[in-house]
Amino acid sequence: MTALRFFIINGVLLSVIVISLACGGSEPTLVPAPIATATIAPLPTLVPTQTPITPTPNPTYPPEAKSHFDAGAELRTSGEFEKAIEEYNQAIELFSNYPEAYNNRGAAYFHLGRMEEAIQSYDIAIKLDSDYFESYNNRGVAKMRLGQIEAAIEDFDQAILHNLDYAQAYLSRGSAYFRLGNLELSLRDHTDALTLDSELGMGYFGRAITLTRLERDEEASEDLERAVQLGIDRATMGGLIQEIKAQR
Repeated sequence: MTALRFFIINGVLLSVIVISLACGGSEPTLVPAPIATATIAPLPTLVPTQTPITPTPNPTYPPEAKSHFDAGAELRTSGEFEKAIEEYNQAIELFSNYPEAYNNRGAAYFHLGRMEEAIQSYDIAIKLDSDYFESYNNRGVAKMRLGQIEAAIEDFDQAILHNLDYAQAYLSRGSAYFRLGNLELSLRDHTDALTLDSELGMGYFGRAITLTRLERDEEASEDLERAVQLGIDRATMGGLIQEIKAQR
């Protein structure tokens, strides 16, 4: 299920971030992110992923800690982020070497707009598991929310380094490059994301916006149609593209 939310303040359309949280299933949610400059049109960015509930507890994790972890994931799906954090805290108290719990707690903090605390949780998850590519991506997205675009790109680089097939990290980095005004690198990353996942609707959305900015309107139109086929709202996307064209 994908929902698009755009926020207009003083006539300026703000960018959006896609949150993909896998807790017994993946449901993208969108939240606003500040636009980098008034001349750069908004672009969606993919982020935080949570570790899904698994039917059998990881043998290295105490069952009671895993039970709190699963409870936190279920609370997240109902939007009860504060309570989810409490469950993740209990899981961590019972088993401090639990990178997935720190990652998921970071995603809950992100949803509450508590970016610094989200980053702190991701820091610990990465310290416990230096190959945790989802946490690198998630930390990068939180940094983007704080306007730390170049630092975010470093995290997206690490996510890709640890998993060359992680489409979300390419999409996140493509959005970051767009916000820096580096449209060619944005286009490259969106294309790489779609090469890895041809059903990534937000990838077509992001690439269409980038192509529009590059005045490659025919290609942008093709991506718009594909995005619509994959569930992106035509009116929302079309209105955004028209706004970009008006800025030329």
